[in-house]
Amino acid sequence: MECDSKIKISTIDYYHRDGVMNVFCGEFPKKLNGNRIYFEDPLLPVPQINLAKKSPNAGASEIYMESLLKYIRQNSSTLKYKPHFVTTRHLLCYIASEDYELLKISAIRMNGIIYLFKTDDNTYLSHHSNHSEKFRHFFTKSSAREDFESDEVVRKGVFIAEIPKDQKEGGFWKVMYSGVVAAIDESMQHYEMKVFGGSLDDIAWKVRCCSLYWQAVFSDSPSIILGTREWKRLETVRYLGF
Repeated sequence: MECDSKIKISTIDYYHRDGVMNVFCGEFPKKLNGNRIYFEDPLLPVPQINLAKKSPNAGASEIYMESLLKYIRQNSSTLKYKPHFVTTRHLLCYIASEDYELLKISAIRMNGIIYLFKTDDNTYLSHHSNHSEKFRHFFTKSSAREDFESDEVVRKGVFIAEIPKDQKEGGFWKVMYSGVVAAIDESMQHYEMKVFGGSLDDIAWKVRCCSLYWQAVFSDSPSIILGTREWKRLETVRYLGF
């Protein structure tokens, strides 16, 4: 994917990470199911989904890129891409959207590569709800009877971002990172999915849409499948393409 920001994103691999940080390389994200008709045809009635249904804690608060470091140890050949930096998608999104007042980052240089991670977790939103997780499950479950995620598996992609340097220096920086891939289709296109609490006309949406845009960009996704909710009830399903 190459967006208007001049940043080029490439997906180089996938892996699964379980609840105790075991990493399984080469495992793909879930595929979209037939429920995709709800965002492909905006005239269809909104599906009835209980967005507040409880789910297990799958370790969504991973901060120090533990799973990516384990992935690299298992696949050292990945470093053939010669990244200048290794980090997380979450950190890249915060930096790109300037969604912070003060961001403390630690940098460790090893074998010519700089590893970046947050020194504290003040800028990371705690996961008070699982609305987006239940939303994703609706569009990726393999059967109508499949229970909401119970295996504590997080499905991630490994990406390379080529970020242009300033005009005087020329060239670009290579950044390797990992991030959750919500879903893929039969052609391996990525889909980012989020639930927003409120109307898209709200000021809160105008503030948050920038960070969601960058999350889609760094997920190598040309779109966001966005659900809006009123309390625990799904109100609308929108396809937002770039």
